[in-house]
Amino acid sequence: MNREIVLKWLEVVDAYKPGESLFLATENRDHSKLMVKQFKEELKILAELDPVKANKLAVATAVKDGKYWVEVKRTLGSPLVGFKKSATGVERTSIADPERRRRLAFMAEDGMTLAEVEETEDDLTEEEKEMFR
Repeated sequence: MNREIVLKWLEVVDAYKPGESLFLATENRDHSKLMVKQFKEELKILAELDPVKANKLAVATAVKDGKYWVEVKRTLGSPLVGFKKSATGVERTSIADPERRRRLAFMAEDGMTLAEVEETEDDLTEEEKEMFR
């Protein structure tokens, strides 16, 4: 499969809701393995550029009724959100989005005010707000 086609399919699946999948028909098992390899190579490159986006996508071979398919899936949840289980219960925990941090740093360097940033960025943390004070 052409690299541009693989990238287009990844863009399509990135727009899916979490849990939704795209299935691409293949000729046989070997063809399926080759296509999965191509998708994974592109996801590896994407992970260098946008690790959050790359972690929201998964690729695997699927077999249904003796036919081989490539499944490209929009995974559930965000790779930036986790859950901590303790004796007192379960609590949500998260890590900062590296792309968002980079974008906010550029905004601060450009001299944008907190009000201007809040127009384009949702739910700033106190730490992020401090960058503009």
